[in-house]
Amino acid sequence: MSDRELWVVSVVGGNAVIWLAYNTSQYTSYIFGAFSFSFVFYLMVLLWFFRRRNKTRFFDKPERYANRRITQEEAEGLGHQLQHLFMEQHIYRNPDLKLATVAAELQTPTHLLSQYLNDNLGKNFNDFVNEYRIQAVVETLEDNDHLTLEAIGAECGFRSNSSFYAAFKKFKGLTPAKYRKTLG
Repeated sequence: MSDRELWVVSVVGGNAVIWLAYNTSQYTSYIFGAFSFSFVFYLMVLLWFFRRRNKTRFFDKPERYANRRITQEEAEGLGHQLQHLFMEQHIYRNPDLKLATVAAELQTPTHLLSQYLNDNLGKNFNDFVNEYRIQAVVETLEDNDHLTLEAIGAECGFRSNSSFYAAFKKFKGLTPAKYRKTLG
């Protein structure tokens, strides 16, 4: 049973029990108080259970941008512009690159670019940029074996060694040093 169904069954069932107790018992105030307390206690346990499972408390989260979808034409145009900006101009090599900077280069609103990346590509801005950076690192590692890994990371746009190593491991599944060893 989904969380929503469990919640609805609990509320309806609890109200039905309280209504039944109130309408069928001679000692309304005594029974009503006990059932009310039990019902509220049960709801509190459910809320605690949902919170522990990191779910929303009541219902599913609404879908982001549900009423403001990007049209297919807009998405294709934005995709071509982004590809040109990243492949031709190598904007990802800037360690201070921000979503607002890319949006300004493309002359598009920041929220629209973010929506395109999230909905159409299924990734956030940092992952999108780091994919290009890691690809540049791989190409540099294959072409150049006398630069240090830190210098390659800095040249490809990573601000710190820790972010470079974390991104490389995330996208390639191994550290840059191990990857360099596989190149022979």
